[in-house]
Amino acid sequence: MQSQSLSLDAARAFADALPSVPSSLTDTRGLVALPDLPAVTAYGFDLAAELLAAQKDFAVTLASTFIPAKTA
Repeated sequence: MQSQSLSLDAARAFADALPSVPSSLTDTRGLVALPDLPAVTAYGFDLAAELLAAQKDFAVTLASTFIPAKTA
């Protein structure tokens, strides 16, 4: 999609324009390591997919309660 491509280009240009982190700030002894941003993003989408699947199952089950049972 063109809008996604433009957004990625803008994000890359912004990241490239930022100054690099001073080496004194990269020493993280005693600090909790932050999670990997792509991993957090993937986890968020995985969680959303699971929630959407659960909602779909609920909606289908609810909708089926309004349909009269078929008699043989």
